Amino acid sequence: MKKISLYLFLFILFTSCGDSSTTPNPKPDPAENITVSFVTPTKSSEVYYNVTQIIEVKTSEDVKKVEIFLDGQSIGSSISSPYKINWMPKDLEPGTHKLTARASSMKNNEFNIDTDVNLKIRLGDDFKGGKVFSVDGSGAHGLIASVDDLRDSKGIGYYFIWGDYTLRGTSLDNGAENTKKVATAATYYLEMGYQFKGDGLKLNGFNDWYIPSLRELELLLDHKTNVGGFPADSKEATYWSSSESTAKNGFCLNFVALMANYNIKAVGARIRPIRKF
Repeated sequence: MKKISLYLFLFILFTSCGDSSTTPNPKPDPAENITVSFVTPTKSSEVYYNVTQIIEVKTSEDVKKVEIFLDGQSIGSSISSPYKINWMPKDLEPGTHKLTARASSMKNNEFNIDTDVNLKIRLGDDFKGGKVFSVDGSGAHGLIASVDDLRDSKGIGYYFIWGDYTLRGTSLDNGAENTKKVATAATYYLEMGYQFKGDGLKLNGFNDWYIPSLRELELLLDHKTNVGGFPADSKEATYWSSSESTAKNGFCLNFVALMANYNIKAVGARIRPIRKF
């Protein structure tokens, strides 16, 4: 009796396994034709960093899903009309990017539509480690400032000196090259080039920060409200540039008194690191 029950169980088991099957997906219908178009953004629309964009797509009939791609990478999808997603651009390169909408129909066909968007950077945008305070005419390049003043390498204070009275041959315009010259001569942690030695200052995921030249510091002063974090007391608001006036003096700016001056290199002042993009 036990053997009969065992055989019966195995028969049912194997029969059940043999009968199991999956329903194959229906083949795409080559005769189907669905039109897909962007409602927003329109072709060559300007979009901005850190601003939520509504991407809406319409189709000539209902579909299972509309998926949105930016430069080939999926950024979201919608399964019901109106087909919309929210997208906030962050840390992409400025310039032209391609949006693609891919509609998957009920009959397993796919229909695509492309459009270009122009990604713009504006003053004050959070971008690549800091805040933008200058953008050139192309809209693709400019200057970024850290939102904080540089602290010394021991984390004690904000004030730095140039160091010795060696003339380093710095310019009024090129802070990146100036900083390399200043850093080479720095030997003490309170000297303003000390943390920029070697591979450069590492901050917020980037290692190409530098001390602004006088002209770059003037530009930062003009747009200080786009960056923020500067002292309100004029006694605390003097910033070094990486530009020398003489072997003994360096140019500095007071961000409250709004005036350019020069200080003896042995005098302490703040540094606000910047970088290019």
